[in-house]
Amino acid sequence: MRILESHPSDWKELEVKVAKILNASGFKATVNKQIKTVRGHVNVDVYAEDVKSIPKSINLFECKYWSADIPQAVIHSFRTVLNDFGANSGFIIVKNGFQSGAYDAVKNTNVHLLSWNEFQDVFIERWLECTLDTLNEISLPLRDYTDPLDMDKFYEKASDGDKEIYKNLCVKYVGVALYSSKFLYQFQSGVMQIKKEEVDQVIDKAIKEELLGTTRFRSYSDYFEFLYDNCMEGMREFELLFEKYN
Repeated sequence: MRILESHPSDWKELEVKVAKILNASGFKATVNKQIKTVRGHVNVDVYAEDVKSIPKSINLFECKYWSADIPQAVIHSFRTVLNDFGANSGFIIVKNGFQSGAYDAVKNTNVHLLSWNEFQDVFIERWLECTLDTLNEISLPLRDYTDPLDMDKFYEKASDGDKEIYKNLCVKYVGVALYSSKFLYQFQSGVMQIKKEEVDQVIDKAIKEELLGTTRFRSYSDYFEFLYDNCMEGMREFELLFEKYN
């Protein structure tokens, strides 16, 4: 799987999706930003500050939704902008490919030539890390709600009927709560850093054992959006039940 299943449908969507992935990966990305270089002002397709790196780094992205392969002239022009501005790295992301000699033109430089899928592959583990950080924090109440040991006060006051409703909600949402925990993915790998291979193993287990009530995810975005939506719905259902006894 990749972050997104579908390919961009035009040049604008390519820019927007690149920025969306970067923002979800901990960058501060802006589409169509004007920058000032030593030769004057230039518009870049996507400008991204890596606010997580120390010191902060700046990356420029050129998005080319061309049917033809990208010529070396485009690469040389982009390298000039990159150097004149003083950015740390540059990426040219294309729909199709590059003309002969393009990769030689960026050898030993800070310019990277990528297809749409290659771009996703470069940033996948950072995207997974940041996405899990966000989901882990959002889902914390649901993990508390599905742990009966944390529900002493509710059990003291609740009717037998509401206790049964609570048990059914736990059965319904305990899998979502578990798979929304970052610790599960770290435990799989045995290290703190999130790895794509271990995330794949966790997802495969959830599907094979039907722990999430579904058998297919088309992309990582589908998977984590499913968990997010069900976390929010689960928390709403639990909180409606708990409101009776507050």
